[in-house]
Amino acid sequence: MHSWQTLHSIIDPDLVDFEDGVLTVSLTANASADDRLEIRNQGVGANKVGVIAEAVTFRGLVIGTFLGGTSVSEPFEILFNATANQAAVQALVRSLTFKNVSDAPSTLVRTVALHLTDGDGGSSVTVTKSINITSVNDAPVVTNFSGISSYTEDDLAEAIAIDAIVDDLDSADFDLGKLIASVSANSQATDRMTIRNDGTGPRQIGTVDSWR
Repeated sequence: MHSWQTLHSIIDPDLVDFEDGVLTVSLTANASADDRLEIRNQGVGANKVGVIAEAVTFRGLVIGTFLGGTSVSEPFEILFNATANQAAVQALVRSLTFKNVSDAPSTLVRTVALHLTDGDGGSSVTVTKSINITSVNDAPVVTNFSGISSYTEDDLAEAIAIDAIVDDLDSADFDLGKLIASVSANSQATDRMTIRNDGTGPRQIGTVDSWR
């Protein structure tokens, strides 16, 4: 999660508070449906910014309400009340966060824009910054494999994973991947791991000579 911590200062020398002011945070370039703009919930301690439902607090006092930040077309907006002084608004800006909830996010650089009005007709210049996105390879997962299989002497090869589920959230294929099956306990020289040849029909696994 990316944060604006310590990156921005709020200065409005002629205001006591930002009542009816609005802070608008927008993704203006390369936004995706999985991007999220949020407020880091630090709690209600001294100089802390907190989140309670749709309200945002500073030092335990509600300074405004927020909405949006969860879709490409909807900016993240915070509407301030009379408790929102300069220190509170600056702390809020420094608690803004960005995250992406996809397991395979677009790595295009996002542009984020901030615009602030003070509730008395004043309006800031819109400021922007870029956010670089790093995609991390999620490991494949095999489930429904545990349990016990049985084999009787002289029977045909027994399928050992008919209910197994294989998943990889961020890969469309397993090109250059490898599946390793091994007997990890009490293996014997006469044990064999093979692939059952079902044929070449729909949803069937077949074998043709060796893959090596």
